[in-house]
Amino acid sequence: MIEEKTIWGAGMGPQTRAGQSMAAMFTSLKFGQPSVVRLSGDEYLAAHWSVEDGQGKIRAHRLRVRR
Repeated sequence: MIEEKTIWGAGMGPQTRAGQSMAAMFTSLKFGQPSVVRLSGDEYLAAHWSVEDGQGKIRAHRLRVRR
């Protein structure tokens, strides 16, 4: 079974701390080519590229999935 889980900002409401809407906050964010590789039984490496305020970045996140 495939599930979707929020892994970033799960505890935030629809507004930022400054009162800005999330949609307005991310208008300058571009994101793409996500990939996930299993490292071990419950660990994964997720990677993607992003452009934030005109600066290109490659990001990687090590995730642990517990059941």
